[in-house]
Amino acid sequence: MAIYLPQINSMEVKGFSKLFNKDTIIIDFSKSLKIILGGNGLGKTTLLQCIVYALTGGTNSPDIEAIRSYRWDNTFFIRRVDEHDLSTAYIKIDFDIDNVAFSVTRGISTNRILKFSLNNESQPNNTFEDKIVEIGNYDNYY
Repeated sequence: MAIYLPQINSMEVKGFSKLFNKDTIIIDFSKSLKIILGGNGLGKTTLLQCIVYALTGGTNSPDIEAIRSYRWDNTFFIRRVDEHDLSTAYIKIDFDIDNVAFSVTRGISTNRILKFSLNNESQPNNTFEDKIVEIGNYDNYY
């Protein structure tokens, strides 16, 4: 039995103009190796955490991460988004698992999934975790 890992193709973040000089940042990971360079406090780690957040929703649970400073959820991103952009800010990740195209968009004002599709077909948002487990051949989502 094989376990399939996600291949991230692209990331889109909207509403992070507080960190970046644009309202919407799109990074295409599908074509070649990408390196993110920059000084302290410019958003490198935030971009990486955006990927994890979009896929998992983050956590603020001591059952998952005992050390409080390592826990983060949408409140981590709220501090990085301008207040007037909060209701429209989102993170979108497009990725493949075993040749199945996933697209998930998660909001910042809440950690709920805003949109979810498989192979460009819209799916119920509450089926995201089940589809990850099924298609990735995982035992569970955590």
